[in-house]
Amino acid sequence: MSLFFLTTRTARLASIVLAAGALLLWGCNNGSDAPTPPELAEGASPCAASVGQPNLVCTAPPSTFATVDLSTNCVSTMSPLCLGQAWDAWAWSSFAALNWPALASSDAGNYPSGFVRGVPDTSKAFRTAQPTDVSVWETFKEKRELFNPAALPGAWQQLTFDPKYAPEFSGGEIQMCASADAVKLERVKKQPRVFARLRKSPTAGTTENTGDETAEVASPAQESTDDLCAGFTSTTNPTRDYCEKNLYPPQVPGQTSVPYTAGGPNPQRYPVGPRVFKGAPAQDHFLYYEVKVNYDYYAYVAQPIIVGGQTVVTSLNTYSTAIHQALHNLIELPVRTGAASVGNNPQAVLNYSAAKTAATYQSLNQNPGSNPIKSLPGLGSIQLKAAWVPSKLLDGDPNTYHLTDAVYYKDSPSQPNGLCYDVEQFGLIGLHIIQRVHAGAPGGAPEAAGGTYIFATWEHQSIGNGAGYSYVNYSKFAHNTEVPFPNTAAGLAVARLKPYPLPTTQALDVQVKADLPNAVWKNYRLIGTQFMAMDVGDPNAEQRSTAAGQPLYLANLVIETNRGLQQFQGQPPGQAPNANFAGNGVPKNYTFFQPTAPNMSFAKKAINMGGCMGCHGVAQTQGFSFSFVLQDGNKGLVPDTGTSIAIPPVQPPTPP
Repeated sequence: MSLFFLTTRTARLASIVLAAGALLLWGCNNGSDAPTPPELAEGASPCAASVGQPNLVCTAPPSTFATVDLSTNCVSTMSPLCLGQAWDAWAWSSFAALNWPALASSDAGNYPSGFVRGVPDTSKAFRTAQPTDVSVWETFKEKRELFNPAALPGAWQQLTFDPKYAPEFSGGEIQMCASADAVKLERVKKQPRVFARLRKSPTAGTTENTGDETAEVASPAQESTDDLCAGFTSTTNPTRDYCEKNLYPPQVPGQTSVPYTAGGPNPQRYPVGPRVFKGAPAQDHFLYYEVKVNYDYYAYVAQPIIVGGQTVVTSLNTYSTAIHQALHNLIELPVRTGAASVGNNPQAVLNYSAAKTAATYQSLNQNPGSNPIKSLPGLGSIQLKAAWVPSKLLDGDPNTYHLTDAVYYKDSPSQPNGLCYDVEQFGLIGLHIIQRVHAGAPGGAPEAAGGTYIFATWEHQSIGNGAGYSYVNYSKFAHNTEVPFPNTAAGLAVARLKPYPLPTTQALDVQVKADLPNAVWKNYRLIGTQFMAMDVGDPNAEQRSTAAGQPLYLANLVIETNRGLQQFQGQPPGQAPNANFAGNGVPKNYTFFQPTAPNMSFAKKAINMGGCMGCHGVAQTQGFSFSFVLQDGNKGLVPDTGTSIAIPPVQPPTPP
């Protein structure tokens, strides 16, 4: 979840900020209670890598590299190595390290997740990983583990869930559904995995399913009015006429369908939140989403804050604290760099060496010690978002997918809390990896561009251009229920709008696949990498971005599915940039989508960026360091939708 709640957060945000007004202007998060990182071992040769070549045999994410001499022309066959090729190869190296099989542990006391969280199994290999091998990133903290009192600095290895929203087998209050598969349940008990947190009971007499962890982020509606308003008539509420003239772009006389455009005539760009289904819309066909963060991110959020040399008994996982720190631009998520410095950044992992980090992992494998490992080598901030489908719905052989057994929740009126948990096997179909790095050659000077985020995304090869998937845009209308647009049984067919992956990325994907003959990961492809801020309104912006090997509107087809997300730009409603970014020219935006408004800042200049970087830039401008996990803090414990949704076709509710 991220942008979908921004509209409703504005009023509450103001009250929280006022309540925090009596607080001091707090300093950086460098609490003395945080565990000391282990001393890095000497380098391991498998991690030596050339810029522009993916390294699939190193257990550690790659170091940074110098970009100043790389070409921005990936189109010319005569050009040297270009930026896009270099960052794509770097992304694949990251994918290999993060999808390395994780180190399992039978020590339930020290490692209740069943794994030494964040540590690869150095006796295994990415290049031979099998469908059910648990990846390193899957042992990272799920967002629900961040924002509660159990999330303490030294609790990295523990399952830090709020019991109210956890299954009973891990100490929670949610009971098992009668239909739960006993064999799968035993596997999940050994390696706890929970996708959905909470579901709301449907309204009586409707065909509703809240589908927690199924919501994509909010977006403007860019489909045609005919597509969006199908199923609505002059007698429904809303009516077809209301749909056409208010929620979505109006019809133009003489045309049967008018697609939404950024400069179109519609003055009211209300947000919609798409849900995606495998096949036609149905209650058991949802795609599920999962968000994970690495040790550096967790430790930064959980550690006490220092004020004037004194430890304050609070941290960023207290929501009012996070709001206060963001308001004063004091959040600085950890960054990694191979360079020797990055200026005044106390959270930086300097002189990062993939080889030394891999050697440290090797040492931890050989001698994990009698106590739980509480800290890990610094990697900077890493965030991941995964898209999953029940394996029974997957196209082709399920063993060509990365698989996991996981708990998800169902409505159960007979249970005291109205919920029960079931267990299902899921297949991975999409994965975002977001890393905070600072470009620079190992041991050298940092580049002037400063700290940045590298956004990379992968899809299973079966996704293709979307055949076999559908989606529905939802928008709240009345009675706390989100109405489906269109209101038809078939929904809308998923279709890729941009020619991604770009040719240079496609070539690299072919190279990587050839190097993975025996691994399940040969069935996944990199869709693209974003590494360079660029204003979509600049002349020939898309052509210049493409030439550099960067998709200007980077999107994962099963994570950003509708037309608005595949072509994301501008600023969503409910935005109030902090003073720092407002001073850079990022405007306030309260009610509707503004597709031409800047959504991020780079080098103290307001920019309207497209795709993943532009979307996360919305969190940057509010002081949350490009992180919706942190911006939405307290929502880590509540549903990703505050309302019920209806599987179409349904009779839309009558407003009060």
